[in-house]
This record gives sequence, C-alpha cells and structure tokens, in this order.
Amino acid sequence: MRERGFAVTEEEVADAVDALDEAGVLLRAGSDAELPAPTRRRHESNLRFYDLFADLGRTSADIHRAVEAADVLLLGAGGLGSGVLQALLGLGVGRVRLVDFDTVEEKNLARQFTYGQDDIGRPKVHAARDWATRYSPATTVDQICARVSDVESIRRLGRGASVVVCAIDSPDGIQLLVNEACFDLGVPYVTGGLQYSSLFYWSVGPGVSACRLCLELHRDDEARATPERANPTVLLTAGRVNRATGPIAQLLAGHVALEALRYVTRTDPPVAAATYHAIHLADDMRT
Repeated sequence: MRERGFAVTEEEVADAVDALDEAGVLLRAGSDAELPAPTRRRHESNLRFYDLFADLGRTSADIHRAVEAADVLLLGAGGLGSGVLQALLGLGVGRVRLVDFDTVEEKNLARQFTYGQDDIGRPKVHAARDWATRYSPATTVDQICARVSDVESIRRLGRGASVVVCAIDSPDGIQLLVNEACFDLGVPYVTGGLQYSSLFYWSVGPGVSACRLCLELHRDDEARATPERANPTVLLTAGRVNRATGPIAQLLAGHVALEALRYVTRTDPPVAAATYHAIHLADDMRT
C-alpha cells in the first residue's frame, strides 16, 4: 500500500481483511496442500465447488474432510437410491449403509446405472457394493439386504448416522416411520420421489424444522375444516406407475444428494427443510 502512495496502519489492513472475509471473497492460501495428493487429484472439482462456501476460518479442505467423515444411511438402491449412491461416492463420503431387499431386473438397467447385464438376478445391495468398490474403494459401503418396515429397524440401522436418505416408497406410511426414527435419533433425513409427472424432494432437521408428522396433522386439520375435500367419492387413487427415465432419476438424485450434503457439511442451510420442492416435467420444467 505504501508503494502505491497510501499510508495505512496494520490495524486498518486487518480491518480490511476482516471486511473482505465477511464478504466471502477470501480463501486461505495453500489449504489444499493439507490433503493427500491422491485426494487432491480425485476431488479437485469438488474442492473448487467448496470454494464457494469457504472463508479464512474454514477451508475447502476442511469441508472435504467433513464429507469424508460422513456416515449416510441410504434406504433403497433403486432409481433414486442408486443415483444418490453414485453422487455420494463421487463426493467422497466415508461410509454408506445401503439397505434394499430387491434384486436387479432387466428393466432397471434403463435408469439404474450402478447395475449391468451381468447383475440381473443378484441382490441390488451386492451388485451396488461391487460397483462402489471399483469406483471408489476409499468409501466403505455396508450392504444390508433387508426390507424396512418398522420404526425400530430404521432406528437400529440409523444409529450413529450423519444423515438418512429415504429412497423408498413402501410400505405405506414409510415417511412417518422414518420421521419417527430420525427424531428419536436426532438425525436429519432427506427424501424425494415422482408423483405422476412431478419430481419432489424435501427434508427434515429434527428439532429445527417442521416434520412429516407436522404435515399430516396439518392436513387432518384442513380436512376437518373443509370436509368436502375428504370425500372419498371424489378422489382418484393413483397407482404406482414408474415413469422415471434415466435423466429424470439422475435429476432427482442430484437434488437429494445436494440436500444431504448441506446437512453433512453445514456450508449453507438446507433448502428443503420442511419445504416441498417440485419440478413439473410435463409443465415446461416449472419449479
């Protein structure tokens, strides 16, 4: 500054640095060197994304280490779950507990890209773990071939997890079961799906955001206030028709994985906490 004709004190320079840091435009130089060279090479693009949220107090390397320390319970290895698994491993998540009871079918290959022709007939969790081992051996994938049907099983599976991702839609009421288990554990969870032609996703931070039970109670209150809406003679029950192509499953998996990342890294607040986000595929991708 003196070379440029300005007389400033060290205190003034320190104040300027603090102001620039508060504005989010400063990074701590050389922080990537704190990570092993293989990690820097593999996760270079991830680290540059984390630059958007880093400052002098918390570096991109710090954020990556938070991802490495994450332990995710992933319920479901189908269209949504397999896509979320790919995203989590690409981010470098340390551990994924993958739960599913289904086997790979030929129709799955159109949109579940962790599986190949040779996997047909195999349990999905076994085939997904084999893919994960080839793709990202640094991530531990626990394969749990089981059907999730009650709160106690979810509570047992989720104990110690950083976040739960619910990528299943059965049995009926599964969201309330996951909601209860995650509140007992104090673990956030993220979910999503496809309703006719609309993608949706939302999340719950126990003790912070409203929850799925809050939504159900609110709907009950609305039904009592407007009983005509609860008349079963005017309702059509939609069957479970899977309309998700590969790009649709990937789009939804990306949104769900990003929301899970927000809970893991705390870089920015979850955008879908108690908030439905919808993408209307048959309505010009309106959001």
